[in-house]
Amino acid sequence: MKDLEIAAVAFGWLRWIFPEAVKFTNLIHPERTSLRRLVDAEYYYRVYPDIVEAKVDAAQHYLEAGWCEGRNPSEGFNTLWYLHIHHDAALSGVNPLLHYLRCPEKPRGAPDEFASPDWIRDAATNLTLPPIARAFAANYDLVSQSEMFHAEFYQARYPDVFGDQIEHYLRYGWRMGYDPGPDFSTNRYLDANPDVREAGSIPLIHFVKFGRREGRNPSPPPSSTEKKRDDGSATPANPRSSVSEAAEAYRSQYITQVEIAAGRRAPQYAPLSLHSVQVSADDPAILAFYLPQFHPIAENDRWWGRGFTEWTNVSKATAQFVGHYQPRLPGELGFYDLRLPEVMARQIGLAKHYGVSGFCFHYYWFDGHRLLDRPLELFLSQSAIEFDFPYCLCWANENWTRRWDGSEHDILIQQIHTHLDYERVFKDLSRFMGDKRYIRVDGMPVILVYRPTIIPDVTNMAEIWRKLALKAGLPGLYLVATNAFGFDYPEEIGFDAVCQFPPHAVHVRRVDETGLQFLNGDFSGKIYDYGEAVNANLKFLQRIGEEGRHRDYFAGVMPAWDNEARKPGNGQVFHNSTPQKFRCWLGGAVEWSKNNNPAGRRFVFVNAWNEWAEGAYLEPDRKFGYAYLSAVANVRAKGASNDPTLSCIADRLACSRKPKGRMVLCLHVFHEASTEACAAAIEIARSVMPCDVILSLPAFWDEGAAIKAVDLMDPVRIVIASHRGRDVGAFLKALHIAENLGYTLGCKLHSQKLEEPSGSQSIESMVGNRNAIESAMAEFAANASVGLVAPLTAMASWSDLSETENSQRAARAILARIGLEGAKLEDFVADSMFWFRLSAVTKATQLPFDISDFEPDLDAIDGTLAHSLDRLFPTLVVGSGYKVSNYATVSLPRARSWTKHLWG
Repeated sequence: MKDLEIAAVAFGWLRWIFPEAVKFTNLIHPERTSLRRLVDAEYYYRVYPDIVEAKVDAAQHYLEAGWCEGRNPSEGFNTLWYLHIHHDAALSGVNPLLHYLRCPEKPRGAPDEFASPDWIRDAATNLTLPPIARAFAANYDLVSQSEMFHAEFYQARYPDVFGDQIEHYLRYGWRMGYDPGPDFSTNRYLDANPDVREAGSIPLIHFVKFGRREGRNPSPPPSSTEKKRDDGSATPANPRSSVSEAAEAYRSQYITQVEIAAGRRAPQYAPLSLHSVQVSADDPAILAFYLPQFHPIAENDRWWGRGFTEWTNVSKATAQFVGHYQPRLPGELGFYDLRLPEVMARQIGLAKHYGVSGFCFHYYWFDGHRLLDRPLELFLSQSAIEFDFPYCLCWANENWTRRWDGSEHDILIQQIHTHLDYERVFKDLSRFMGDKRYIRVDGMPVILVYRPTIIPDVTNMAEIWRKLALKAGLPGLYLVATNAFGFDYPEEIGFDAVCQFPPHAVHVRRVDETGLQFLNGDFSGKIYDYGEAVNANLKFLQRIGEEGRHRDYFAGVMPAWDNEARKPGNGQVFHNSTPQKFRCWLGGAVEWSKNNNPAGRRFVFVNAWNEWAEGAYLEPDRKFGYAYLSAVANVRAKGASNDPTLSCIADRLACSRKPKGRMVLCLHVFHEASTEACAAAIEIARSVMPCDVILSLPAFWDEGAAIKAVDLMDPVRIVIASHRGRDVGAFLKALHIAENLGYTLGCKLHSQKLEEPSGSQSIESMVGNRNAIESAMAEFAANASVGLVAPLTAMASWSDLSETENSQRAARAILARIGLEGAKLEDFVADSMFWFRLSAVTKATQLPFDISDFEPDLDAIDGTLAHSLDRLFPTLVVGSGYKVSNYATVSLPRARSWTKHLWG
């Protein structure tokens, strides 16, 4: 018998070492719904606020992790007690609620008046309990026996506490500086004992176990810098920075804000692209959640003040630490009003332009009362081509509260779910389902529900909706739940699929105390690293695919997240978001969807198109411009790549074309619409002198457009450009080809891609102007040491533009790699179009880079390898022993003398 007991305990240890072995056996599918009903979500969220902040589903957290931590699913069920008195439950390794369901003869879920007062002490030594739960029981017993914890004092001092006071202190209170009683000061004890703070020990536990016998003072005298809380308790002054550090932090942030106000842009700023992106037929639909709260409504006037819209919160946000991107101010669209149809028409135009497939409008229904419905009704009423855009609806079915958290506190308008309401809300939704623009799966309208698990009898609601859909002549419904608050099992509630809704269920470490300089010493929010969120989510998707749950699981991404605007001084911030990191996340999600979702059910959701007060938006802003939209376009360009077909055209051309002269025009044409204008300019150049063309084309061009370009420009070679490196990567390839073909002179050219070019040059001004061509050639003819020629008006100094500081650092690093460390940075050609001597650019052809070294092209104005290289060409020419020369328009007779010097 003794051997059996030892084996049982050993098995218990193995369960906690290998928790995955028990997690899936605990969550038996037929019993999940019953288990969920035993978890009181309202109680769980109130007692365990970290679960709310983590945006995890209460039932799922308890069933998978909470019980192992000793948490309770409801007021009437005590996990530690149940496992302690029912040894078979503890030894079995099953969730205690599951054991409770299966063993009705053992109904006692919590201690009663007959229970031993020492049961918690006994539980602390019960080796069959999960280790974390056992450790919690041991700490609980220490505190309860310490005579230093006074429940009445704690509740009176901290009335916000709900549930067991000792549990609150152990899990949260000591971190918040709460005192367990009048004779013990949490903050003073930590301040006086830095070893305790550094170890992360619970101060009262440390005092009881060690501090008392070591003679440490449980309530040291206050320090000179201590200040009082509103409730009279002490809290230390901001320990994050000294006065001088704080002053410098404010100065740094002030300078940043002044520069932004003066029009300075981030290096990643992207102007408006002139040409629309193409979307591959097998690419997933990228659907962006759309918030309609950008117009005043009577309810918001009553709750928040007359004229309130989302912009009210957005515009008043302030930075909480150095580098904190606040306030976030809109770009092209301004502080728009969604009552104006032209606003939505422009939003749709931008979305189409950059490859967003459709909007998922948030839909607000409260027991027959709709809010923020005007923009959606406006959209439904429009039949103009500007509004021809796919869409679906997401019922945002949670309470509206003053806390902006959908909780049960400070409610402004409440959700009331009844059978009658199920029918009424479906009747209203069905008006949209009949719209030809509405998104469908196999003919079935797609409906999203934000938080289905807070709907009583949600399975019955789904059945009612499906019956009503059939009655309305629809082939059915395709119901999608979001994974808000950790929900992850749509089949349990009669839904078809689940979609990610980040930052919900994104689990990464906090970085609040990792070197940030805080401007607000009382900041009580949470800060995470956006890059870590990207990596964590992509790894999670990979695991979902490996588990075989991918078919009806839709990936979701967010451009950024920062709800400081809604929760001043208490926001959650995913810091260090950039367009490049977002592009990585979106690209990974799109690729995952292509590999895992079946055709016709490929969706990637973006949170969001315009959640400005949560820092989650694709719309252009003043700092990044259109860069996040450019990230979408870049992902689309990769998906629309036609590289194999275009490479065949390039190979056939290389076999049939030979150089006709010693001058070559290296031309990159960004978009098909520029082909004819470029061809016309080349025709003028050829009328002045014999010249060949090496043509580079983006990989997303279709075959017909490429053939047209070949017919019009008669290139000697074609380079297929990837979606990386702007035109610079393609130019380096063209240089290698030109060198091998024996050309002596060349010209770097490109068509215009963006609405805001960096200067005033154009391909027409370079080779479509006879005087400009002859002026450039005259410079080469006059001096054999001239290696690069550009218009005088195109030259710029590295010190002229504030945006170049990032590429300066990168440029110096590049120079060091090729033996030119310390070389002077020569003035560069702002539009990156210039004439050159092949022998003068040999260092460029020897650069240790290939196309994979370049970042994805997001139309940024600075900060990439391509920008640095682009601006280095004059420096490389000088480093090769040549000179840079400039020209203005000269008289034709003087210019004609160059021909005999260059061509003989």
